Amino acid sequence: MYPIRRFLWPVLLSFFVMAMFFVSSQEAVCAADKTDDLDKQIKQQEQEYQKIQSQISSTKKKISDTAKKEASVSQQIEELSQKISVTQQM
Repeated sequence: MYPIRRFLWPVLLSFFVMAMFFVSSQEAVCAADKTDDLDKQIKQQEQEYQKIQSQISSTKKKISDTAKKEASVSQQIEELSQKISVTQQM
């Protein structure tokens, strides 16, 4: 019986070490997967941010263009109003 114990302890110890290695390697894989997922989410959020920034820039340009057109139309209305007043006074 003594020789079996002598053989059994190293085998059990080997299994224990292999099991611990397997668990730790699985944790490392899970951590790497989580990191990859976070990196993908960050890239996706950055792309969404860039898209929104582009839309904001485009909208600001449209507002500016519209304001310029409004100023031009207002000036034309003012000029026409003056011409109408002059014409009515004649």
